[in-house]
Amino acid sequence: MKGRPPLQVRYPEELPIAIHRKEIIELIQSNQVVVIAGETGSGKTTQIPKMCLDAGLAEKGKIACTQPRRVAALSISRRIAEELGVDWGAEVGAKIRFTDKTRRDTLIKVMTDGMLLTEIQGDSDLREYSVIIVDEAHERSLNIDFLLGYLKELLKRRRDLKIVITSATIDTKAFSEAFDGAPILEVSGRLYPVETIYAPIDELLEEAGEMTYVDGVVRGIELILDWNRPGDVLVFLPGEKDIREVRDMLEKRGFNHLEILPLFGRLSGQDQDRIFKSSRFRKVILSTNIAETSITIPGIRFVVDSGLARVSRYSTHTHTRRLPIEKVAQSSANQRKGRAGRLSEGVCLRLYSEQDFLSRPEFGTPEILRSNLADVILRMIAFRIGDIRTFPFIEPPAERSIRSGFELLVQLGALDKEHQLTPLGRKLAHLPADPTVGRMLLEANREGCVSELLVIAAGLSIQDPRERPMDLAKDADAMHRKFQHPESDFLTLLNIWNSYHEEMDRLSQNQLRKFCKSHFLSYLRMREWRDIHHQLERTLKEVRSFRENAEPAEYDQIHRALLSGLLSGIGQLEEANHYRATRNRKVMIFPGSGLFKKTARKSAKKKKPDAAEEKKISFKWILCAEFMETNRLYARTVARIDPNWILRIGSHVLTHKYTEPFYEEKNERVLVRERILLYGLEVATKKTAYLQVDARAATEIFIREALVEGRLLSKVPFHEANQRLLESVRDQQTRLRKGTGWALDEKLYEFYARRLERVGSYGDLRAFLRDQHGGKDDALRITENDLLQESELEKELNAFPDVADLKGLRLDLEYAYKPGEDEDGATLKIPVEEFESVEPGLIDWAVPGYICKRVEYLLRSLPKEMRKQLFPMADVSQELALKVSAEKGSLVEQLTELLWESRKVRVRKDDWSDEAVPEYLRPRVEVIDRKKKTVASGRNWQEVSQQYEQAVRSSFEKGEGREQLQIWKDGQAKFEADRVHPDSFPDLPLEIVLGDIAGLPVKAFPGLESGKNGVALKLYPDLATASRATRKGFPELCAEGLGRDLGWLERDLQKEVKRVALGFSFLMDSKALAADSLSLITRDLLAFAEPLPLQRDKVERVIAQARGKMKGLVPRYVDLLETIIGKRDKVLRLLQTSSPWEIELNALVHPKFLRELNLARLHQYPRYLEALTLRIQRARQNPAKDAEKAKPLIRFIQRYQTLKAPALEKRHLRWLLEEFKVQVFAQELGTSDKVSSKIIESAFRALEDQAGRKA
Repeated sequence: MKGRPPLQVRYPEELPIAIHRKEIIELIQSNQVVVIAGETGSGKTTQIPKMCLDAGLAEKGKIACTQPRRVAALSISRRIAEELGVDWGAEVGAKIRFTDKTRRDTLIKVMTDGMLLTEIQGDSDLREYSVIIVDEAHERSLNIDFLLGYLKELLKRRRDLKIVITSATIDTKAFSEAFDGAPILEVSGRLYPVETIYAPIDELLEEAGEMTYVDGVVRGIELILDWNRPGDVLVFLPGEKDIREVRDMLEKRGFNHLEILPLFGRLSGQDQDRIFKSSRFRKVILSTNIAETSITIPGIRFVVDSGLARVSRYSTHTHTRRLPIEKVAQSSANQRKGRAGRLSEGVCLRLYSEQDFLSRPEFGTPEILRSNLADVILRMIAFRIGDIRTFPFIEPPAERSIRSGFELLVQLGALDKEHQLTPLGRKLAHLPADPTVGRMLLEANREGCVSELLVIAAGLSIQDPRERPMDLAKDADAMHRKFQHPESDFLTLLNIWNSYHEEMDRLSQNQLRKFCKSHFLSYLRMREWRDIHHQLERTLKEVRSFRENAEPAEYDQIHRALLSGLLSGIGQLEEANHYRATRNRKVMIFPGSGLFKKTARKSAKKKKPDAAEEKKISFKWILCAEFMETNRLYARTVARIDPNWILRIGSHVLTHKYTEPFYEEKNERVLVRERILLYGLEVATKKTAYLQVDARAATEIFIREALVEGRLLSKVPFHEANQRLLESVRDQQTRLRKGTGWALDEKLYEFYARRLERVGSYGDLRAFLRDQHGGKDDALRITENDLLQESELEKELNAFPDVADLKGLRLDLEYAYKPGEDEDGATLKIPVEEFESVEPGLIDWAVPGYICKRVEYLLRSLPKEMRKQLFPMADVSQELALKVSAEKGSLVEQLTELLWESRKVRVRKDDWSDEAVPEYLRPRVEVIDRKKKTVASGRNWQEVSQQYEQAVRSSFEKGEGREQLQIWKDGQAKFEADRVHPDSFPDLPLEIVLGDIAGLPVKAFPGLESGKNGVALKLYPDLATASRATRKGFPELCAEGLGRDLGWLERDLQKEVKRVALGFSFLMDSKALAADSLSLITRDLLAFAEPLPLQRDKVERVIAQARGKMKGLVPRYVDLLETIIGKRDKVLRLLQTSSPWEIELNALVHPKFLRELNLARLHQYPRYLEALTLRIQRARQNPAKDAEKAKPLIRFIQRYQTLKAPALEKRHLRWLLEEFKVQVFAQELGTSDKVSSKIIESAFRALEDQAGRKA
């Protein structure tokens, strides 16, 4: 600044960048943008700000230097101040979140890149600065890419602004090209030669599961230790779990001379300090990729590189943040390698091949290409920075990521459907929090729980404050349980906050540190949490409408507010810990959650879970703060919610699907099934008025089903009158052979459709009549002309009577218009008792309306010469029809006589062709019994008579109708009993001859019949019927003999099955499970070979055997069910979606499987499921071998599916196939029966032959 004495700028000569200072200063002075590349240790971070000072740029404005991390900003600014000999916070200062150590006259200002982006909101041209140094640009964080893009646009407005981009020697060309070919200067670092040794893990062993990268790392460390060369070892691993595994393996191998130290982001500050302290032992540091560039560790001479890292990726498809393990890029691998050459020559041991290294991408994926862009988009729109699609990013984000960001903002209500900023969105943009958290705070203001949400929102913005030192994990878990809320991890955070602040008010800072340490909480993270909370609190105070609540909020208020920002984080319970989430995701509650329910493992050594764990329940609906994918998709920070909240809070993003519209007769309205979905997850279903969805379609359904079909229950005068008229006209049309029933319905529909609109219920109909016709219904009364649209000859109807009078014998007539079918035309109904009274010759005269047509067809069948004399044929036919009658003999004889008398046309008998008359003109005969069942039918009287005689005799021989015989009634009185008991049960033969009638013996077959009042003894007309009834009645009689023993068994079973009810909840509820189990056990207890003939000792034997089996049966049975469900779960864990093995699993275990088994077969289930498990495991190792083994099985299964045989007869074959699977895929488990391809083939042939004989 002007008026200030110049500072003395000196450069440490030992830094490689010092020798380039003149060149760098000249480049900065002569170019608007300069790219400087240098390895870690070159001095670029601390010296370039001083060079800008040396170049005189501080006279025009401040020198800004951005850093990706807060710790770096603070330490670097202190270092620069020290080298310039000035006070920190004066000429040289730092500005990070919540901390500003600068003054108006500060020359060099070191800040986080996020802080500079925040300043843009108040000063879009950054007039405070003359030069901006963007350090560590190679990290390509979201903030760095966003800042570089903004600065490129800013340079067009500020030609005086200088930009210096510093980077490791990684893809500097991209930075240069982004700024129109800016010059690049490369500065070497202080690197010693590093030998690279490639030691790839054996791929075959890895594929077989015999070696993992963790094993490879341990082998690599052992190799370095065997060299006996000094120097510490730095090991790069993907994650914390791998670090723990390697540490455990090394400690078990007894390396007492080593100090094994973990290094990862969540490590406590105290544990991190141990990394940098000297030790009398050789250090082996197990680190994630945090040690690549962020931290320089002294003493490292050896690097073991797994070549892997966990990389944060955001899925735009599932809206999920994932942390998959991926191969690192070449640039990261080289950074890792360089860590071994800082102090002296080093060695880098890579656990992959050189070919693998060369095949990897040169650079990693920038964060902007794998992040959620919602926050960026919102800020760009709110502060008018530009359009994200045209913004000059170095690498523009994918269109799919942009769409995903917009979708989230629409979900939060920050943008409308046209992507315009809403008032709520403007508020969100000014909140110093993620848009999701900001939305929750705004809803909290509405609910009256701002105080709690400020705490929770701030807590979600930081890393988990709970620490879990590896050597004190159990102690940490026990202490953390004191904070746990049983229904909400969010309230667990609130409990931590409250406990901390209760102590903060009464303890000194030193005592507070001790409190945090004893409770395994990070003091620094708690302080950061408090800082964010204060910042949010200050920001919200600027919004006048925000009010903190004086009284503690209720659970529902807090979680409704959370739900507003986390609508895509909903899950519905499928089984313990497992949920179906939005966008068709299957998730599991993270094991660290207070809602995670630990399941007991099958181990005798496993301790019984504590009482708190046993009390945990799996809630049907949960909300989670985020989904994170590692080896599976986890729901982190979860809580119980009420799904009804979703219907209000998420109404703007809910979708409604309407299916299966129908007329509900009970309530007289047209409804439709409405499915309410949140991103594909069904949150509610209900029946809703279809009129509100599709008025036109609803009106059509109401007209057709309520009015035309006559299903309207209410007494409506016009409707009742119209229905009576419709039935009358329909009956007329049928008799007159006018097949227009469907046309009448359609005409009635069209009549209503022309007059009704927006009517979907009886209430709508009343309102329509009231509003449109003053309550009168005349406009809706149809006439015969409306239906027929022509004048019908009512006289014709008299020729088609309802009852035929055959010489005093009155028989019903029915009419049908069914051309080509047997029932077409008129059918004469003859009761079986009246059959022999009918005179066959009168049947043709039963329907007078057919006579004229029959005459015409007969005349048309005459030879041509005769027909010429009978024109006009229709008039002649009508004339003759009036002269014939039933009393004068057959129709042909009468016509022959009349033609000679009136026309002098001589017709011989052979000239007539009765076949020329259509069948429908000859009345059909149907003989019916008292139950209206058809005994005989047809149009040929002789054929009908034969059917009649055969049916009557057959019925008698079968015993049908015997109940009318006195001899049968006497037998019933002698042998039958309405109630029999096990202790008064008579011995009876297989059959009883009651006597004979007309030489035919009358036989009766004793059997047992099950009824509401108990078991009865009955006589049956045949053995098959008696046996069928007895198979149900016999076990019920035996069950009665067991008495209370069976009742106690049922009670024990209902209690015991609760043990496995949750495991079976995916199939059936506990009541159904108990009922099916009782049925299965009872069937097994009361099993018998053949109950007939009826003998008391059979009953006594079955009862005695059942009592013997019942002892200890229930717990053994439930243990078996528990084993089965455990083995099923084991299979499920191996399965992938839509796997063919899932079909096999479902064929074994399905909702009705207990009804299809006996106890002996159920005992085989664990073996069947274990065989399926082994098959899946082996198939994954060698799919080709599994496919080859499966070929004969597949052929058998396909053949089984097409086999036509009764289910009971196929059942034996079905279990043979199951044993065959065990034989083929898990032979070591053994089979219950001897099985082979030959045996199965024989079984198939036997069933196929049997089916062929039946056919």
